Amino acid sequence: MNWISPLIHYEKEIARIQLSRKNVSFPPNRAHFDDRLLQKHLILERAMATDIALFGSSTVLQFQGSLFPGRTFSNYGVRRGVLEDYLGLYQVLRDAGREPRHLILCLDSWSLDAGYWKGYWRCLLPEVRTLVGEWDLPLPSSAFQRPFPIRLADLRESGPKRWRCQWNAFFGHPVYQATTEHIGDAYIRRADGSVGYHPAFREQTPDEVEAKIQKSVRFPEIGVDSAWAATLGAFLRRV
Repeated sequence: MNWISPLIHYEKEIARIQLSRKNVSFPPNRAHFDDRLLQKHLILERAMATDIALFGSSTVLQFQGSLFPGRTFSNYGVRRGVLEDYLGLYQVLRDAGREPRHLILCLDSWSLDAGYWKGYWRCLLPEVRTLVGEWDLPLPSSAFQRPFPIRLADLRESGPKRWRCQWNAFFGHPVYQATTEHIGDAYIRRADGSVGYHPAFREQTPDEVEAKIQKSVRFPEIGVDSAWAATLGAFLRRV
């Protein structure tokens, strides 16, 4: 690791730990990194394709390779994942010659909404454009317009908190470290891309869970846009 790499290649250093078949531990509430950049580094530096690749949002992050004995597995879930993420990540796999034998694509209620949670996938914009063009996918040009206004909450993982973690790493104090633990008191990204959550997350009381459910039903109305649905269908026919 050279002297400036922790600042410029924060996600790349995390990826290298995972690719060395070790897990990565973060203190609770300090797992601030760009999921999409991390997944790109994992794909580009992986020695070979895996048998099974899993695409989805944070709802799939606890799926582990142990569910598929005898096969290699990569969890490419990203927080607040949308269809554009999955198109972009698949193009990264294509560019690297790492297409999996089997792709598992997990959709959420917002996956086919034209405007919901579109502030995160922008680092995959070149790959999305390439796949849409080469496969003639019907994703409209409006999908490539940057959402405005961008809420400060949308910058939580890729903005100031991530920059602070990068700065700490730059001065030799990264918040993450390699570990052999699969679950414990920290947020742990396993070598296969799955996540082991810290106790405050996984040991919530029934009342706390119910409160989160009630909060979620107050989300804005989420729809299914015909162009996004058509894009998904065309994509699945080509994979």
